[in-house]
Amino acid sequence: MGWLCFGSQQDRKSAETPLPPPKAWSPTSPAQPSTDSAQEPRLPLAPLTPVNRSNGAISPPAPDQDPWETGPTQFVSKKYKRLKKIGTGGFGNVYLAEHRDTHEQVAIKFMDRGGDIRLIRREIVNHSNLCHPQVIQFKEVFLTPGSVGLVMEYAPGGDLFDYIQQHGNLHEDQARWIFQQLTVGVDFCHKKSIVNRDLKPENTLVVSRRNQKPLVKICDFGYSKNKEIQSMLVSKVGTPGYIAPEVLEGGRAHGPPADLWSLGCILYVLLYGRYPFLVDADLEDQSGSFSQTVKKIMSAHYEIPEDIYVSPEVIHLMRSLLIVNPEQRMTVEQMWSDPWFRKNLPKDARLLNDKMMKRRDAYQTPQQIDAILTQAQRRET
Repeated sequence: MGWLCFGSQQDRKSAETPLPPPKAWSPTSPAQPSTDSAQEPRLPLAPLTPVNRSNGAISPPAPDQDPWETGPTQFVSKKYKRLKKIGTGGFGNVYLAEHRDTHEQVAIKFMDRGGDIRLIRREIVNHSNLCHPQVIQFKEVFLTPGSVGLVMEYAPGGDLFDYIQQHGNLHEDQARWIFQQLTVGVDFCHKKSIVNRDLKPENTLVVSRRNQKPLVKICDFGYSKNKEIQSMLVSKVGTPGYIAPEVLEGGRAHGPPADLWSLGCILYVLLYGRYPFLVDADLEDQSGSFSQTVKKIMSAHYEIPEDIYVSPEVIHLMRSLLIVNPEQRMTVEQMWSDPWFRKNLPKDARLLNDKMMKRRDAYQTPQQIDAILTQAQRRET
């Protein structure tokens, strides 16, 4: 693929003071556009807590219950060898494992199979329908007595958030390289009618390559929806630093333009090493409302830092993405003609998505996945 033909990566220095961890977020109704001039938080960036899903169906296994040790079934133990735990959170636990026959390393995410399975089903069905170099490959799903296990491609380079923390704000050429990959990946998802709704560096994995620039892959589809076959996209979901105005309003239909807004926010973070809309005071607010941040988002009020030079061309692109009205926001189709975006873009990049539309690399058919998820609703004891 064209993404493999670029040269070496460049490191940038990191700086500034740490931020306190953010509080849980429950957005309030937007008021008048903010006139607050407080500077946006800078590196090291604090991870931001996503909006909670409305029915809270997904919860991790109990802390004292290791899903690999409490009945992984013959399927898991015979097929995969556990290497180590590599992540944990509100979604569940993630393990690095090795396929016993092929010796391929994979990531296995365990999620609780109790309660409402609809959110898990949506994530798995949408992810399994995406086969693309800029999307972490979904391989298969299985059940343990208490968990749903998702087997996925393993990306050893960590996530893009940690990459930015390590390297600092990126050189414009390197930011473009990462942004191009994300945009092509998002365009493919949209061609498949899937809107991600929670694009951010934490949900993007990095594949490091010796003497070459890194590859990036979208990895999380927990908030995604297929706008053709699933319910209308009206829920208020996402993460404060990247959520689009139309999503914040709640009850208003939204679609692919919301992902383009998030791409604009990610581009800002790549270039400047800070969030475009997040206000320091909101991190200290005990209510967790992020009210000042919401005001800035709803009016697209952000600063162009003077201490880091970037070209007028990338500022124009960023401004075209961070437009409040989704109907006026730049589309991916328009981005293909943008001079800054097109620079050093692999020749086959635009054709890649058409070539990938009919490919499917998941080990299981949609019917097999659906049968497993139906069974998952009957929790075993």
